[in-house]
Amino acid sequence: MESFISIPMLIQFAVTAMNVCIGIAAFLFFVTEPMGRTYCLFYSMAILLEVFPTYYFGIDTELWFGKIHYAAFSCNCTTQSRSFKKKLMLFVEGSLKQNTAMAVHVDRYCLQVVMLLASGRLNIL
Repeated sequence: MESFISIPMLIQFAVTAMNVCIGIAAFLFFVTEPMGRTYCLFYSMAILLEVFPTYYFGIDTELWFGKIHYAAFSCNCTTQSRSFKKKLMLFVEGSLKQNTAMAVHVDRYCLQVVMLLASGRLNIL
């Protein structure tokens, strides 16, 4: 699963982090009028919200891959051929391995952490 989302997601997260840092730096150091500060604040929040679908669908994909072995056992395998049963067992054994979507082994998709960061309840420092 990681092979098709790894590099593009790392690029998206890096660009998003850079844009948020620029928005916060402008908010803190360069902008003095209230409308400009409001713009920088909402810009930074909007950039963070841009990444939410990626995290949501990453978590959703992990959830459904976690249930695939149950779906395989739910099929009517008793009436199938012996070779089908062997292949089904191999598939189920392979699907029991935990799949975690990551961006280049750096960033695990975790919607709960992003939500806590966005709401300000998780203090990084």
